[in-house]
Amino acid sequence: MRGYFLNLIADSSFIGALLGAVITGLIAIYVMNRTNVNNRKQGKKKAINEFLKESFFLLYSVEGLIKHTNAYVKYQKKEEAIKRADTGPEPNSGLADI
Repeated sequence: MRGYFLNLIADSSFIGALLGAVITGLIAIYVMNRTNVNNRKQGKKKAINEFLKESFFLLYSVEGLIKHTNAYVKYQKKEEAIKRADTGPEPNSGLADI
């Protein structure tokens, strides 16, 4: 058995095939590793883009809320000014005289 392995290792075609297989395997591992790194980077970019989209939507919603709240506040101020300016008799003024 030992003689068989010595003859196999001494054969140049076997050594060439073995080195070719090792080099091919190492290249395949390197390519797989680079693909995984690239996929992770793409995933991070995608997550950042989603976060930016959500933050822009939130910003747009808050700006709309502020705009509509300001309009409501102005309306309320006008209503209060009209109520204060009303100089008519109070509904319970007859009770105050008694």
